[in-house]
Amino acid sequence: MDIDRALSAASNAVCIILGVALGLALSTFSDVSGWLEKWQTLIAGALALLAGTLSVLAMRRSDELQERRHSQLIGFSQRSEFRKLERALRDAEITTGNLQKAVPDTVYDLRQLKFGAPVDDELAINLSLSLSCAKFVLESEHLQDVREIIPISTLKAQDGVRYMAKLLRTHPEVAKSAADLPAKAETTAKFLESFHKEWGKFASLLDEHVRDKNSLS
Repeated sequence: MDIDRALSAASNAVCIILGVALGLALSTFSDVSGWLEKWQTLIAGALALLAGTLSVLAMRRSDELQERRHSQLIGFSQRSEFRKLERALRDAEITTGNLQKAVPDTVYDLRQLKFGAPVDDELAINLSLSLSCAKFVLESEHLQDVREIIPISTLKAQDGVRYMAKLLRTHPEVAKSAADLPAKAETTAKFLESFHKEWGKFASLLDEHVRDKNSLS
């Protein structure tokens, strides 16, 4: 808007100056051809000034509009990225809470099986929750959406977690249910510990990245 007003004001000012000059000239000379011959340099200069002024202001306006569009695109992109990060962080917080509740007790109970402890309902539930977390890590769309916008260190940590999650889901020596225990208890306990550790690294880095984004916004 400022550029538009300046453009209009400059155009009006030049037109007024030309009008005044033209009026003064016509009041002095009755012969139009003689008047044009005498004042052609002034007229040409005034027209050149008008054209130059309008051209400069138009270029400035174009640059301003391009900069504004560029800033808007950056803003849209940043808001979109931040929304993705927030959704991923919510998924991560839920997963962290579930793993903290399930994994330590599951690992402990699995290792007690070799001492004759029974496979009770609590162990079965905790094992199921732990394996569900591994499945969620692999399938969460929100966690997938941030892979292209998180730092390389966070991406590598996520790859580590996904690798352990896949092992928990596919390794033949990992118990998939209480029915596989106690034969596969020790391997399952080791994989769950590694998965929990790798998840902690990723969740911490993701949280740190989101906090850094918040501080810059």
